[in-house]
Amino acid sequence: LTFRPGKGKPGRTFKGLSNPPGEVATRDGLHVVLVSERLGSLKSGDPVYFRQVKVGEVTDCRLSEDATSTLIGVDIQKKYAPIVRTTSKFWKASGLNVDFSLFTGAKIKTESMAALLEGGIAFATPGSPDVEEKKEAKSKGVVVDGSKNSEKKKVEPKIGTQVLGSPVKNGATFELYSEPQEEWLKWRPKIALGKGN
Repeated sequence: LTFRPGKGKPGRTFKGLSNPPGEVATRDGLHVVLVSERLGSLKSGDPVYFRQVKVGEVTDCRLSEDATSTLIGVDIQKKYAPIVRTTSKFWKASGLNVDFSLFTGAKIKTESMAALLEGGIAFATPGSPDVEEKKEAKSKGVVVDGSKNSEKKKVEPKIGTQVLGSPVKNGATFELYSEPQEEWLKWRPKIALGKGN
């Protein structure tokens, strides 16, 4: 049994809900909603991973108002909330992804053993440390290419580099993919974590 403090008058009798209210944000962290065609094996309590580290959990699963999709509520711990950006990508981390080739044999991919056993969701955020450092240096007027004529050169992100994106607020909505694209697994954003648990 779980409850959230309300703003109404004190009382002795209460009405229980069969599912937690998805529109109510987590008290200390970040609450986002993922949209998927099918729920699959996801359920409340399933972990949410970033780089195979648990950073949150699924809070509720329900149908959309027009029943065309499923909505999965996710709470991200306060400390890890800054990692979620407008450009973040979420996917189902449960199960195995087996790629079999005659020449290379079978390649088995899974987010972690915990995800294999429990199910769950994983996400990634675009960016790479070298690009973020260049952008930060440029904003401070520092030249980072090291050449003699460096003061005349502009420091620009590499072509094809993904944008880090802006921080999101409670209630932000993302599409939930069935599996990640190879590019997402290579993203390594440099993001300062928040305070708290």
